[in-house]
Amino acid sequence: MARVIGHAVSMQLVMGALPRLFTRACETTLRERVGWNGTVAVTAAVQEELHFWQGMAREALSAPIVRLASTVGVEVRTDASDFAWSGVMAGQAVARGYLALAERVESSAMREMLALWYSLQALEGRLRGRRVHVLTDSTNARSIATKGSKWAHLQAVALKVFWWCKANQVQLSVAWIPREQ
Repeated sequence: MARVIGHAVSMQLVMGALPRLFTRACETTLRERVGWNGTVAVTAAVQEELHFWQGMAREALSAPIVRLASTVGVEVRTDASDFAWSGVMAGQAVARGYLALAERVESSAMREMLALWYSLQALEGRLRGRRVHVLTDSTNARSIATKGSKWAHLQAVALKVFWWCKANQVQLSVAWIPREQ
């Protein structure tokens, strides 16, 4: 398992932050083992990550190291409050909604991740096949969307975002901006 993680991390030059997103469960499992020769519990999350890397190995070998930037890009600003979320696509569309009662008691990082997730879904038709640059005022959401999280519920949202982007051919980048901007 350590070897798989090592190979995955070595592909960051080609794949960006993707290896960080898809090695979280394996890394957690390795940290919990007693020693290098100790056994590890292969959870469903670990199996999913190993299966992902089994399929991605061939894909990564044929990817260019320098990616050509798409000329068609769009900017989306997302935000969340204690009870609502919004996403604004630069001068074109606004998506907004209320958080469910259970979501309102979540951490601010989770609410900001949900704002990102719900905004992408709501703007799907306008974003499909494009480069999407999301701006958020949450440094945690930027990090989680890019690299994943050690917390399972946040990691689950990050993976939903990844798979949505893959299905909709969206090249996503997420950046932090100060609240005042």
